[in-house]
Amino acid sequence: MKLKQKHKLNRTSTLKPPLRGGLLGFFILFSFLNLHAQKETWHWYFGNKVGIDFSSGIPIADTNGNLIALEGVSSISDTAGNLLFYTNGMDVWNKNHQIMDNGSGLMGHQSSTQSSIVVKQPDNDSTYYIFTLDAKESYDNLTHKGFRYSIVNSKLNSGLGKVILKNIWIADSTSEHITAIKHCNGKDMWLVIANAYNNNYRSYLLSSTGLNINPIISSTGVFPINLISSRGYMKASSNGKKIAITHNININSLNLELFDFDNSIGVLSNPIAVMFDNLNYLERGAYGVEFSPNQKYLYVSYWSEGMANGYIYQYNILSNNSASISQSAIQLYWNQTINPNLPSSGALQLASDQKIYIAFKNYSYIGVINHPDSAGLACHFVKDGVFLNGRLSRFGLPTFFPGYFKLAPNFSYTLHCLQMGFTPVCDSAALDSLRWNFGDMASGANNTSTLYNPVHSFSNTGNYNINVIYYYPCNVSDTVVKIINVQLPAYSFPPGLIKDTITNLCKQLSFTPVCDSAALDSLRWNFGDIASAASNTSNLLKPLHTYSDTGTYHVTLILYAYCRTDTLRKTVHIALPISDVYLGADTTLCAGESLALGGVIPCPLPITYKWQDGITTEMYTVNQAGSYWLQVNAGGCLFSDTINVSYLNPPNISLPNDTIVCEDSHIELVIPQGNYSLLWSDGKDDFVRNLTQAGMYSVTATNKCGSSTATINFGFKNCNCYLYFPNAFTPNGNDLNECFGAVYNCEFEFYHFYIYNRWGELLFETNNPSVCWDGSYKGKAVTSDVYVWILEYKSIYDKTVIAKKGMVTVVK
Repeated sequence: MKLKQKHKLNRTSTLKPPLRGGLLGFFILFSFLNLHAQKETWHWYFGNKVGIDFSSGIPIADTNGNLIALEGVSSISDTAGNLLFYTNGMDVWNKNHQIMDNGSGLMGHQSSTQSSIVVKQPDNDSTYYIFTLDAKESYDNLTHKGFRYSIVNSKLNSGLGKVILKNIWIADSTSEHITAIKHCNGKDMWLVIANAYNNNYRSYLLSSTGLNINPIISSTGVFPINLISSRGYMKASSNGKKIAITHNININSLNLELFDFDNSIGVLSNPIAVMFDNLNYLERGAYGVEFSPNQKYLYVSYWSEGMANGYIYQYNILSNNSASISQSAIQLYWNQTINPNLPSSGALQLASDQKIYIAFKNYSYIGVINHPDSAGLACHFVKDGVFLNGRLSRFGLPTFFPGYFKLAPNFSYTLHCLQMGFTPVCDSAALDSLRWNFGDMASGANNTSTLYNPVHSFSNTGNYNINVIYYYPCNVSDTVVKIINVQLPAYSFPPGLIKDTITNLCKQLSFTPVCDSAALDSLRWNFGDIASAASNTSNLLKPLHTYSDTGTYHVTLILYAYCRTDTLRKTVHIALPISDVYLGADTTLCAGESLALGGVIPCPLPITYKWQDGITTEMYTVNQAGSYWLQVNAGGCLFSDTINVSYLNPPNISLPNDTIVCEDSHIELVIPQGNYSLLWSDGKDDFVRNLTQAGMYSVTATNKCGSSTATINFGFKNCNCYLYFPNAFTPNGNDLNECFGAVYNCEFEFYHFYIYNRWGELLFETNNPSVCWDGSYKGKAVTSDVYVWILEYKSIYDKTVIAKKGMVTVVK
């Protein structure tokens, strides 16, 4: 219907619960949530000859299919839900699961994420376009076929169909992403694809006259860093206002983007980057993506090529803010085992039952998100959702035009007496305005409303012709008309009264109405206890009320039945038998002390005592730390108090043994914090001390239960290392200068000493600083000459190994 008159949308709702109580009575909720044109998606074929049939309302495995595909597939049924054909982008199978006439050789690719999508030509009941995209792998071997279309006439060959036009080129340099979105005129279709080499998105318009191959180009969003980012899914929301795209690569943790889409001109805008922090676990990034039916949530799968790691996440996208969306991530699934034999998550696809299904590579089930409009884990993800009857899924699921899953326009209502509250069932995000007509001329100006959730009080019983008109952009509107019968049943209240009973809780009464309770719609109590605030009223049939104080109270009960009311009244008196119980303030005792608790409480009524460990004496002696409570039952009124008793031991502190450190160094003394104070011999009270001066230090810890003292002597020493080598020695047997080695005063952690002749031949080596060279090699004395020595060492005070070298002369 074309738009004739628009009314500004008023989303302010005056709808209030018409019932006053919580009882089930004459209160009727009418809900009509029928789905719109979803039968075209009833038959799915994907993976390794896997099929799913949704025609019964529940998904049932179908093993008749012959399609084999690693990833992208599509299928289509007629408006009655009868299968027409399905394709992997290379071959087309008819409804008898045979290759369609001229149905081979399409230029998609079974490993293209979205190898194909089937779109019906506007205003044509038998012409279907199959749009195909080649895979990233074809770029690798320079055979990429780009973006193409083929046309199927579904009525030819007695309804088995025929491909009448094939592989018509549209564009090159394409990624594996595609989606279809209805033009705002409600008839034509946009085909949106992404470029593999830049951030251009191309929107092509399909109308009743054919495909316009001159695209609308939107340059927006992240710039792809390589061809791997051309993998992944692109999905539009069912109302065509949003587009989500995944890039199957970790681009600085950014591999998911959201865009606004203007379906009047085909432009993408306002990119929102969604970050994922767990990509360090993956070799790839985001893959599958799908909107919830209410378009509030986005579901995304992440996977690692060649590995089993995979995630499924839910994001709340209402904020349109990158940080908020990223932080809203809720993990629904994580296959944390790196094992290629375990299922890795793949495509996500909304189905006609308004559930989202998930493919797992080489798995005999597909997963399901049962309630995708619910937040977090309430969406109820099940990994083994649908058994595939022995067949195995792969990564892909069929790609559909998302508008197939849009709810049909409708409205629901609640009826109570003559008052009715209305709730629209429509694409509220795209709604310009709406107008209600309640068919109640006698209500005058109240007969119409532009509120989103109006409440109308009918002037009388009878049949009313109620309609609502939904107004959308591009001069599009929907009208929903229903005839609703409004009636009141006959009823009169029998005599009634209020019965009250004292409970075993202090100042508490139990109330019971003596009335025709089976006929009640609801009821409402007022206990006359204003100080109890919100607790002063109740809509329970038999409530309990604890009064805020002693005194006299006037109780009122209003009964609601069949759109009529009756009021009952009673006066009650509240009194206490004793004052409160008090055990004293929390306290701390020293070791060996005890505390007496309790005592006789005067009371005119029978009284009992109960301590925390079940003891029932009036008095209780405490001799260990703990929480102690006493409950007193005085004539059915309960009183209690709790005291916490702790015990404190005398402090016990210690200091390290007497310590000597290198000059220009210091020592840090740390005494653990405790229930005590410190006093050092120099008057300080620190728990951490840095000692930089030699001397004797003592510290005393003190609390109410005693004290403890510790002492340390602290000093310094010279830690410099002295190392010297002579430049000659005389190994001639006269017992003077017979051996060559280091002269030192060091303590070594590492020591390696070498002697070489002038030709670089190793004559001597040792790891022992006490061992020197006696001027021999292989048991024979060397000749008088100059020899090279090398020393590598590390003293206990050095941080690194030090190397030295020099020459020594052997003199005979």
